[in-house]
Amino acid sequence: MIKISVIIVTLNCKQYIQKCLDSIISLKSKANIELIVVDGVSTDGTIDILERNTSIDKLVIEKDKGIYDAMNKGIQQVSGDYFIFIGADDEMLELPIKELELAHKENYMLVAGAVQLNDYIFKSFYSWRIHISNTVHHQSLFYSNNLNVKFNTEYRVFADFDLNQRYYKDGVKIKFIDNVISKYNEDGISSSGKYDMEFINIVRRNFGFNWSVLAKAYQKYQTYKFRR
Repeated sequence: MIKISVIIVTLNCKQYIQKCLDSIISLKSKANIELIVVDGVSTDGTIDILERNTSIDKLVIEKDKGIYDAMNKGIQQVSGDYFIFIGADDEMLELPIKELELAHKENYMLVAGAVQLNDYIFKSFYSWRIHISNTVHHQSLFYSNNLNVKFNTEYRVFADFDLNQRYYKDGVKIKFIDNVISKYNEDGISSSGKYDMEFINIVRRNFGFNWSVLAKAYQKYQTYKFRR
């Protein structure tokens, strides 16, 4: 059986981290899971909870320069064949071992499933739309340990989108599956609109000015649609 590393990045998340951990620990009896937690030196009691959870295989507690710096630190701890990031306020619903074993045999570098967003199921996909919107949620994305994964830490909230775009451009081999991997909390900073320009700048850097104009127009359309 292949080994899957699950990485959680934490900072002052006492109120929901145990629920996230429990969702992963419940799957350990069915799969070979390496549970990695990287904490940015929480001060609200999160560390006490983490240290009590003996099912955590690797616990890193140290200051970081932001979430993607912490995620990069998590990658350095990985010993699994594939790894995935689950948000500290998210829940893992399924670990698709059979699908991952087949993808591993077929040498897929990425395996992307679906996420539950409230009452909506979002299925990851590749198409021209990745030029202007994030079509792959990292809470459903398994990265091969053979892939050199490193997030650009100059971005505060959309470095995973940047990486998705670059993998799309480079033709990295990806397998899409229907399994709903996690329940995603939409209340995070990436959903606030505060960093919309970061998103646009990533599109400009990866695909050029014209696509960035379209991405900005698409963002405005989405904002209008959901406010109606």
